Amino acid sequence: MDSVQIDEVSKYYRKYSKLKSFQTIKSAFVRDLWNKKSLKNRDNFFYALKDVSLNIGQGTTFGIIGANGAGKSTLLKIIAGLTMPSQGWIKTNGRISALIELGTGFHPEISGRENIFVNGIMLGLTKKQIREKYDEIVEFSELGEFIDNPIKTYSSGMLMRLGFSVAVNVDPDILIIDEVLAVGDISFSRKCLERISNFKARGKTIVLVTHDLGMVNNICNEAILLDKGMIIERGESYKVVDSYMSLVLKKEEENIKDQQKKLSELIKEGEVQKAELPSLEEKPEAEELVTFEPVQKKDQINATRWGSKEIEIESVVFKNLHEDERFTFVCGEAMIAEIRYKVNEPVSEPVFGVGIFRPDGVNVYGSNTRIEDIWINKVERDGILRIVFEELTLLAGQYYFDVAVHSMTGHPYDYQSKIHTFRMNTNFTDVGVFRPPHTWEFSGNFEMNKSSPLG
Repeated sequence: MDSVQIDEVSKYYRKYSKLKSFQTIKSAFVRDLWNKKSLKNRDNFFYALKDVSLNIGQGTTFGIIGANGAGKSTLLKIIAGLTMPSQGWIKTNGRISALIELGTGFHPEISGRENIFVNGIMLGLTKKQIREKYDEIVEFSELGEFIDNPIKTYSSGMLMRLGFSVAVNVDPDILIIDEVLAVGDISFSRKCLERISNFKARGKTIVLVTHDLGMVNNICNEAILLDKGMIIERGESYKVVDSYMSLVLKKEEENIKDQQKKLSELIKEGEVQKAELPSLEEKPEAEELVTFEPVQKKDQINATRWGSKEIEIESVVFKNLHEDERFTFVCGEAMIAEIRYKVNEPVSEPVFGVGIFRPDGVNVYGSNTRIEDIWINKVERDGILRIVFEELTLLAGQYYFDVAVHSMTGHPYDYQSKIHTFRMNTNFTDVGVFRPPHTWEFSGNFEMNKSSPLG
């Protein structure tokens, strides 16, 4: 038996029109005619959901994932009966308890105690049934003396505590949760997950929207991936999560590629540069050179470039081991940085260097050919330099890849800072900057769980 049946459901909203601001009788008549005509044209509407069909079996813990604006919350509101579909139909079997938006169903002017009774009645319970469950709801929420305070004085965490406590203690057949657990403290969130696990063990149906992909993998039997209001994949949770990660990587790749294209255009136009350096005849010391401040910031891009241009770095291209150009990589994957340079004037003993920085300025890694005992006698012709990171174990985030070529004394021929970027992604939840290869070893007499206790 299915707990939820959805057939060809769409939810759309009319796009804004200046005709709405007309105030005369004539304009109202014109607007009415326009509205009737616009109903026949889908271009006049924004579709939050489009032709969604879905059955959720009884006792299933079902995950809904996707980017912001994909239609996840709209779908939950339709299942919960908080909004009606524009097209299609939906059928649910059993009592539904929904925790979708903080404060939904609560009256801000009355106390938590009074709101428990109001919400219980809205969920179909009698006053007697609510009184029987009242102590359990308050105890689970851990609100204590605050239960008699007006809801408007509650923090977001307190609202989440009360909302979740009511939702799970009215014994629903279908429990709907939309991301709100994220505002709770660690202790209470853990207690909520334990209660969700208990619901799952009792054969209740749970529909969950969250950006915590680890939670989806741990507790969901099935999941769907929404994109632009449409289901683009359904299946076992880990497979859908993998598809979502691939979609995210693809979008990030496109975004970073666009950013790099804009920066490349600025470089060619000479818009990303540094103030004039002293003439080479003055023979400045390296210590003097590093004190110069970058001056050029174009369109909010904190990118800088400086040097006397005897050698120019024309491009930096990131590739994987298959020689495919990439801007996003997975922790532990290999990365090749291909540096193409142009020689405007022959240079003896140049030094090529690279650096990896986080956006907050932390120097993650830096090296150059001199440090690595690679000595270049003379450069007279254009060429390509490649540095291969066989196993890049950086944790998730965006990184800047600085590149430079300078003399043995430190005089910069070309230095490019915060111009080239790449992104790392990972399913690991370690903290810090990088993830060194490691294993855990134990000794002694004890048993270990092979999976999460939420399993």
